[in-house]
Amino acid sequence: MGHGMKDKWWSPVFLKQREREVHSVSDTFLLNLEDDFGCYRKVFLTGRLEQSLIECHNAVKPLNRVRWLIRTCDFSGVQSVLDAGCGLGFTSNAFAQLIPGASVLGVDMSEDAIAYAKQAFPGASWKSSVISPEMGEFGRFSLIYCGEFYPFSRNREIDTQIEFINYFARQLLPGGKLIIYQEWNKCESTFSILDEIRERCPDLEFKVRLVPCPRIPLFVPKYIAIGISMLADKVVGREFLKRIIEISKKI
Repeated sequence: MGHGMKDKWWSPVFLKQREREVHSVSDTFLLNLEDDFGCYRKVFLTGRLEQSLIECHNAVKPLNRVRWLIRTCDFSGVQSVLDAGCGLGFTSNAFAQLIPGASVLGVDMSEDAIAYAKQAFPGASWKSSVISPEMGEFGRFSLIYCGEFYPFSRNREIDTQIEFINYFARQLLPGGKLIIYQEWNKCESTFSILDEIRERCPDLEFKVRLVPCPRIPLFVPKYIAIGISMLADKVVGREFLKRIIEISKKI
């Protein structure tokens, strides 16, 4: 693990320690719902999504997001999917629904989140585990999806970013793809140091793809959907046009 990473709040070791602390809480009034783990704990304890602030932590209705991803990237031949940092499992379930025949594994360090996912979404497989190069690999996959995965979306430490990218790349099957889906304009993210990462990973191919706002219906032509998303960016001042990083091994 990168030098000093264990001391960072977004490191797997630190996050797992916090997850254990939250997992021991049984009174929902003591939970901080603005924290992922607090939100997941409340959902687990109450069995309800309402009043958990889950919309702040997970894409609760991700079908259109995944449909636009499928339309943007070539997922033909995908047989296995790893959703790294899957939360309550909504996106993993969307992959299972929209890529027929593919096996989908959702992994999250939150025991509460995985317990919910196992009950709610039997069409995928689930595992509660820390996701880190030090903890071993999960298998070989045609597609690995990282949506707002903390070691990618909360720091700009290039050694850490490269360590995790290589960790996931080792788990790709031939022709497989790693998708990093996060907000583009954050200064503490993979996007902010992408040129440096490219230079230090000569065996990997990096592509930045434009994905329309998931709220736009699929019947809209993609170039029009992208234009609408760009206009919304300027008018509203928020990020509607999504940029994703697609990473694969060079042949």
